[in-house]
Amino acid sequence: MASGAALTIEIREKRFDVLPEPLFADFELEIAPSSVVALLGPSGIGKSTLLRMVAGVDTDFTGRITLDGVEAAAAAPPGFVFQDPRLLPWLDAVGNIRAAGPSVTETHARELLADMGLSGFEGALPHELSGGMQRRVGVARALAAEPGLLLLDEPFVSLDEALVQELQTLVLNVIDRRRPTVLLVSHAATDAARLGDRVVILSRDGIAADITPDVPRSERSAEDRARIAQDLAQRMEALR
Repeated sequence: MASGAALTIEIREKRFDVLPEPLFADFELEIAPSSVVALLGPSGIGKSTLLRMVAGVDTDFTGRITLDGVEAAAAAPPGFVFQDPRLLPWLDAVGNIRAAGPSVTETHARELLADMGLSGFEGALPHELSGGMQRRVGVARALAAEPGLLLLDEPFVSLDEALVQELQTLVLNVIDRRRPTVLLVSHAATDAARLGDRVVILSRDGIAADITPDVPRSERSAEDRARIAQDLAQRMEALR
């Protein structure tokens, strides 16, 4: 089982032609192995763009991003969980997980489905699964190749609160067992308070705040999470 990768991000400049100013300039962030870092910030601030650069998909920038010292574009690919699960409609749940790579066995795929609370749905096609179940399959697929880095792009968006709580619990359990480094993008302070060992708030000027909550993630009570979320929400509101 792969251990978490050390992630180093150094972006000198990232531009889009439609923007008068760089989206990122002199941006630096280091993430320790097997830690969970939540990126918060308003829409359009570049959170998802940053994930694509870290994944090695977007290489149109100056600077460097490394995983354990290896350039991201040349490193083993991270697991990536999208807002839309992007499941292949002609494959069942096991098949979608095995599509992550030739090394993924049926046994491993079934183990991951069990981890995500989907025992009994191994043969279900995507249209036979609820939206929340499809997202669980997406998480399982992202973990199938035992990545050292897991990227989560708004994985809880558009789900009702009960489903969010359920999916977050499952994600936390599998992260704690498999120990990848995790970079989570969200607009919700509650997501960061529940999942983040560390929270980075982005603004137009770069990193507005870099916070390690005073209570470790594994020890936070509901009251701790509510307090931390309120503090994060107030910090984001001050940036408006």
